Amino acid sequence: MSRIRNLPIELMSLIFNLVYESSRKLVDPEYYEDPEMAHFLQSPNPPETTWASDNLRDPALFPFNVAWVCNLWRDVLSDSPEYWTRMCFDVVNDPTLLLDAFTWSKDSKICVLVFSSANDLTEEGKIRESSRAESIAKHLQPHIERCTSIVFDLTFASSLPSPTLFLAWDALFLEHLTLEGRIHDLMHVIDNGKSTRITRSLVPVKFPKLTKLSMSGIAFMDILHLGDDWLATVKVGPYLILYISDFQFQTMKPCPTDSSSTFDFMRLISALNPGGGIHLKNLSLSCRPHKRRDTEHSYDLYSWSMSFDNVSTGFIMEFFQLATWTADYTTFSHCSVPSVSGNFSSQYLTIEHIPSSNTSHDDDSLYNVISMWNSCGNLIVTSCSSFDDKFLQWLGGEGEDGTIIETEGIVALDVHDCTNFTAGALRRLIDILNDLATFELQEQEGWQDGERLESVTVYGRGPALDDEDLEWFQRSGGETHLHWCVKGADGSEVNLERKPASWG
Repeated sequence: MSRIRNLPIELMSLIFNLVYESSRKLVDPEYYEDPEMAHFLQSPNPPETTWASDNLRDPALFPFNVAWVCNLWRDVLSDSPEYWTRMCFDVVNDPTLLLDAFTWSKDSKICVLVFSSANDLTEEGKIRESSRAESIAKHLQPHIERCTSIVFDLTFASSLPSPTLFLAWDALFLEHLTLEGRIHDLMHVIDNGKSTRITRSLVPVKFPKLTKLSMSGIAFMDILHLGDDWLATVKVGPYLILYISDFQFQTMKPCPTDSSSTFDFMRLISALNPGGGIHLKNLSLSCRPHKRRDTEHSYDLYSWSMSFDNVSTGFIMEFFQLATWTADYTTFSHCSVPSVSGNFSSQYLTIEHIPSSNTSHDDDSLYNVISMWNSCGNLIVTSCSSFDDKFLQWLGGEGEDGTIIETEGIVALDVHDCTNFTAGALRRLIDILNDLATFELQEQEGWQDGERLESVTVYGRGPALDDEDLEWFQRSGGETHLHWCVKGADGSEVNLERKPASWG
């Protein structure tokens, strides 16, 4: 019996092609299975296919499972560029033998994943990971113009290439760029030799398809090394979403020797103009912010979504002093929100796990967020300990002069897993807003007819209903649609719905 290495090259190529075809699937199988479309199968053009598996970390992924076997097999595979549209490197393995795969793909569009399946936290492991990632990035750089997706998901942030390597020149097909390290071992923006400084004329740098840019704050700030001309000319598609995390800003004002100021951060965000979303997580300041400070520039931002997750009080204060924004969806999560003079507009406002667990119970974050909210829409509150009777009383304006101010513009209220309020306090808020005299007062003050509390939904964990609450539920009246689906501490569940009187 002949050994496999003695097979003719043509036969080996045929075998590998069969393996390739078994790794593909129809893009639209229902279309081709339709009897009426059967005649298309006779077309000289084969049906469009794509890779069957989306798990790019699978060690059995073709063609890498074959390419690692021997030089001969790699040589055979290298003649088929259609095999090499996915570049997957686990830096646990020395990538040297497969670095030429970038050239094997010829002119094909490619997606790139560089990851580490190990959890080697030793200094030796750190050096090895950094060296291998750097080698891959060096061989990738000439082919960036063909990339649709570039993801580096490594153990150490210091092993990541600079984003400037991928953003210095046009990338017309690039949709996703992600640079993530699980251990953030770089604390400040420094010149570690991985940045790309360029001198260019005012010719736009274009990323028309870029929809996702995800990286640590230190990597994001490193983009500033591309220079002011890059910031002035960069052109990005309208649906870019930014994910920026894990960074401590050292200064607030721009400094020639340090590109880690909040001012530079906002300047970079404004240049990218991320219309799809801005999501900020684990960001803080190393210094106390000035509560009031004159700034030369302020930025008006618009994004489909905006979120603040576990960011510091100082960062929020600084952000609001540098920018105002409009977003369809805004979320504050796991943070303490200070009282600031700025404001924002959003149709959907979500407040969850506020105040954070490390703040005092009398934290005013919930009040401060509502006071800054400058638009009509839906308010969603989840697991907020300060959502209590005192807050509902304030929300209904039952304070000093009895006027209703804070509820202006709130058309729907969703309450999820909040246990510190009573049903009676929520009933009083709804009754106030449904009171005819209240509506007349609103109209006199310029409120639109649609700016009423149209619905209230309470679900998950919540307060129990007493007899008075249940009786109130049975009465038909008011213009607020109320749905109460709450699980009690004893495991019992109450599911009630009260429809507006105008529904009939």
